[in-house]
Formats: sequence, C-alpha cells, structure tokens
Amino acid sequence: MLYRAATDFGPISDDVLIDALDLFRDPGLVHLDDSLLTITPDGLLHARTVCALLDGHRSQTARRFSSAV
Repeated sequence: MLYRAATDFGPISDDVLIDALDLFRDPGLVHLDDSLLTITPDGLLHARTVCALLDGHRSQTARRFSSAV
C-alpha cells in the first residue's frame, strides 16, 4: 500500500476498523470507495499508521517477516 498509496481490500465489514479509518477519512487524509482505500497526498505523512490499522486484515502467508523489508 505504501508504494501505490491505494489498494483494494475487498469489502471491509469490521466496524472497529471503519471507525478507525473515519479518523483519517473525515479530514480528507484517506478515501474509502467500496473496497478501494486510497491515501491522499495530504495523508502520506500518516501512511504507516493507516497501514498498521489494516495489518490484521492482510491475508496470512507462510512468510513471517514484514513485507516492508
């Protein structure tokens, strides 16, 4: 997500996650259209925090190391 500043997560039905994203959506730092989450240019300073909110919703793989490495 940090590389492209947008990603398609599929439907997000977790109310806690949606509430957390609203903290970034209300001031225009991210846009959430259906399943596409986009970090705006103003939100790039907060990109890692937004990504951290989504870490629990990533598909699980056998790899245990951060994909940022």
